[in-house]
Amino acid sequence: MPDPDPSPLAVSGHAAEPSDVAPAGDERPRLERRRFLAAGVGLGLWLASGGRGRAGPAPSAERCVLVWLEGGPSQLETFDPKPGAPTGGPTRAIETAVPGLRFAEHLPLLAERADRLAVIRSLTSREGDHRRASYLLQTGFRPAAALRHPAWGSVLSAELGVVRADVPAFVALGGGALGPGYLGGEHASYAVRPGAAGALVPRPELPAERRAGRRRLLQLLEAPFARAHGAGGEGSPAPRAAALARADALLAGPLHRALDLSAESAEARACYGDSEAGAFLLAARRLLEAGARCVHVRVPGWDDHQDLFARLPARARALDRALAALLDDLAERGRLSRTLVACLGEFGRTPDVNARGGRDHYPRAFSAVLAGGGVPGGVVVGATDSEGREVVERPVRVPDLFATLARLHGLDPEARRYAGERPLTLVDGGRALRELLPG
Repeated sequence: MPDPDPSPLAVSGHAAEPSDVAPAGDERPRLERRRFLAAGVGLGLWLASGGRGRAGPAPSAERCVLVWLEGGPSQLETFDPKPGAPTGGPTRAIETAVPGLRFAEHLPLLAERADRLAVIRSLTSREGDHRRASYLLQTGFRPAAALRHPAWGSVLSAELGVVRADVPAFVALGGGALGPGYLGGEHASYAVRPGAAGALVPRPELPAERRAGRRRLLQLLEAPFARAHGAGGEGSPAPRAAALARADALLAGPLHRALDLSAESAEARACYGDSEAGAFLLAARRLLEAGARCVHVRVPGWDDHQDLFARLPARARALDRALAALLDDLAERGRLSRTLVACLGEFGRTPDVNARGGRDHYPRAFSAVLAGGGVPGGVVVGATDSEGREVVERPVRVPDLFATLARLHGLDPEARRYAGERPLTLVDGGRALRELLPG
C-alpha cells in the first residue's frame, strides 16, 4: 500500500466531562455540552502554560515506539484467536505467561512476555478504507474536510520537545508516517528508508567538500536578495539555509551513528532476527538512546486478502522475534518503564475467510497491544464474541486509545491548542482507559 496522503481535513474538538478518564467497564462515555466559561478557563490555563498540554503529574512515558502493521493485521491470527470456531481457520492458540490469555501460535515469544503486555481486544471504528483508517489510527481523529491533524509523533515533538538539537524528535523508519498537520514542518518526521542491501545509514550523494562548496555558492547567489528583503522578510532564504545546515549536521551526528547497525554485536542483531522488522526495531532502540522522542516503525504487508494462512506465519514470527527482543532490550537497559511501545494497524480482518483464502477489512472489532511507559502488564481490555464478529465487552474507540496515550505521556487530552485562530483539543473527545494507567 502506498504511503497515506490524505486530503486536507477538518479540525474537531470536544469538551470533556469533569474526568476524561473512563473507569473500567464504562462502555459509552458521555460528552457534556460545551460551556463558554469552561472554554475560557481552559484557554487561560493553556496560555499560562505556554501552550503545552501537560496534564500535571510527571509523565510515565518519555519516549514512544509505534510499531505500525501496515495493511491491517488479522486479530484472529495474532492477539485474539478463535480456535475451533467457524471463523477461526487453521490457526491454533497457545497459552501465555498470563493465565487464561491465549495468543495465536505464530507469537510464541510475545506469549512468554504477555505479563509485560496490555492487550486491547475491543477496538472499534467505522473506517474500513486504508487511507481514512490510517489517518484515524495515527492521529486519533477521523478525516473531515478543512485541515490536517498531526501524527502522534509530531504531537510528541511539539508537546514534549526535542531531547537534543542534532537528533530529530520524530523518526519514521520505512516511511509510512503521516505529516505534522497544523503543527508545521518543524515537527515532521525524519523518514529513513532502507538503501542498498537494507542499510539504514543515510549516505550523502556528494562528498562533504563538494556539498560545502555548493552551500557557499548558494549563499553568494542569494546574498543580494537577502539584503533587499531582510533576514526575516517574506521569502527570505534564511529558513532554507538553516534547514540545509541542519541536514548536514544530521548526516554527521548521532542520528547517523544510531542508524549504523554494524556497531551492534552479531549476537544482538541475531536477537532481533534477520528481517526488516528486526533491523528497524533494533534501530528504534538505538534512536531512542541517541535522543529521538518517538520512532514510527513501518512493518508492511498485513493486507491479507488472499493466501492468509500461507503468507502470514513467517511475517508474524519475524514480528514476534523482533518485538520481543525490543522489550527485552529496553527492560535490561532500564528504559522500558519510560518508553511506551504500541503495536497496531489501521483495522482488523473479517471473521469470515473469503473465497481467496484471505480476510478482508474489518474495523468493527480489532486488537492493539501496549507495553512499557507505565502500562500495567498482563492486562486484557475488552472482548469479542466467540466468532470475533462483535465487541461484547468494553468497547474502545480510537479517541479513547489516544486519550490513554496522552495521559501516559503526561499530556492533558483536553488542553487547548490552535490551528490558526481555530481552537481544538489534543484528542477527539476520547476518555483514557483507567486500567491502562499506572497506579
